[in-house]
Amino acid sequence: MIINILLILLVVYACFTPFLVIWGIKFGIKITKEPEKAAETPFFNIPEKKPEPKMSPEEKRRVQILENIEAYNGTAIGQKEIK
Repeated sequence: MIINILLILLVVYACFTPFLVIWGIKFGIKITKEPEKAAETPFFNIPEKKPEPKMSPEEKRRVQILENIEAYNGTAIGQKEIK
C-alpha cells in the first residue's frame, strides 16, 4: 500500500519536473532581459536593523558585571575591568 503511494508520487513528480525546469528557464531569461523590472518588486523583505538601545552609564556597568559573571572560569582571563 505504501509502496503504491510512493510510486504514484514519484510518477507525478517525474511528470511535473520538466514543466518546472522550463518555467525556471523562462523566468531566468525574463530577468536577464529586463533586470530593472525584476528589481522593482523584491521576492523577499529584509528586515531593517533596529538601532541599539541607549544605555545609561549605570546600566552599562550592570551589563559589564553580568558579562564578567558569565565569562568567569576561576581565573582572571576574559574579565573586563569595571569602573
